Amino acid sequence: GEHLANRVAFAPDGSILGVANQDGLVTLWDVASGRQGQSFRAGPEGVRCLAFSPDGLSLATGGTDHSIALWDVATLGRRAVLLGSRRQVNCVVFSPDGRTLASASTDGTTRLWDVSSGENIRNLTATTVNSWSVLWVAYSPDGRVLATAGPEAGVALWDASTGRRL
Repeated sequence: GEHLANRVAFAPDGSILGVANQDGLVTLWDVASGRQGQSFRAGPEGVRCLAFSPDGLSLATGGTDHSIALWDVATLGRRAVLLGSRRQVNCVVFSPDGRTLASASTDGTTRLWDVSSGENIRNLTATTVNSWSVLWVAYSPDGRVLATAGPEAGVALWDASTGRRL
């Protein structure tokens, strides 16, 4: 389309493709028919990342405005706004059980959030000075280990339950 897409993500069952645009819009596409579904404004600025929850009922978005939002996929209503990142949010990912959301930020911190309460559970910082960007974060399939990656710090592995760097 005429808008530049920043990120794409499939729903767990593969039926929906979410597309996040630099103008703050998220569009949900029906994969089987190839038809464009509903679009909604996920933020005042660009949406840098998005992820579906494992049950497919929620969608998380992160943006250049430093915020993270949780959305109800069925109604596109906003369930929660998670605040605390000091710079752009580059990546969001749900834990395999769907209870925790991890976010990676340009402020050098990976934050873990309780999905039900919106509480910031823990922050993972690879250096004492937040001088490097975290661009990506991923959970291991069993949810016990988090991997973070950024251009200056390379890849780091973390115990997801304690926040200890492995």
